[in-house]
Amino acid sequence: IIAALERLDWSPLALSVSSSVGTASFAASTRDGWWQAEYALGPSPWHRTVPTVGNFSGMTSADFAARYAARHNEAEVSYHGASAFGGVAALVAAIEAAGTLETEAVAQQLAASSLREFYGDIAFDANGQITVGMLVLQAPDGASSSTHSGDPEMVVWPPEARATANAVLAFPTPPWAQRRCRLFGGGAALGATERAGIRYIEDGRAYIEEIQCS
Repeated sequence: IIAALERLDWSPLALSVSSSVGTASFAASTRDGWWQAEYALGPSPWHRTVPTVGNFSGMTSADFAARYAARHNEAEVSYHGASAFGGVAALVAAIEAAGTLETEAVAQQLAASSLREFYGDIAFDANGQITVGMLVLQAPDGASSSTHSGDPEMVVWPPEARATANAVLAFPTPPWAQRRCRLFGGGAALGATERAGIRYIEDGRAYIEEIQCS
C-alpha cells in the first residue's frame, strides 16, 4: 500500500495499516533505508517500550524483548510473541488460583481473571474475548536514516503509554514531493508522476499545488 501510494504520488493526511508497523520485518526494512515507511501508523496491542511491570512475570516489556532476543539469536519480538507469553501467564495464574488442573475450575478462574502483565491488563469479556486495549504506533520522521538511533516506531497513543514526551503523533503526513525534496533535493521531487506538487481532491476533482524545495 505504501509503495503504491508513492507511485501514484497520492498523499493522504494519514495512513494506518494493520499487522505492519511494529513487526520485525517492518522495523528491519525501515532501518535499511525504507524512508517511505516514515509517518505510517499502525494499531498494536503491545510495544517493547511500554513501561508496565507484570505482576505475575515481574518483567517489563523491555525485559521480555531482551530475553527473547537472547534466546532467539537477537531476533526482535513483535506483539505476536508478547501476546503468546501473556496468554500463558494468564493460564498459569488461573491454574494456581484454582489449585487444580481440572478443566472447569481452571476455566472459571481464567474467565474471572484480572491480571496486570507487561503485555497489558489481561481480562476477558462475556464472550471470552480478551479486553486488552490497543496502542497506536508511528514510524517517526528520520526513522530510516542511518543516524537514527532509536526505535523505528514509537507509541503515540494513548499518552500514558508513550516512552518519551517527544513521542507525539506527526500529523498531517507531509506530501511525497516535500519528503523527496528534504531527502534528495529539488530534482527528486518530481517522482513517478513527474509532478512536483501536492496532490489533493476537492469536489471530486484532482488538483496539483506546486511547491518549492527549500
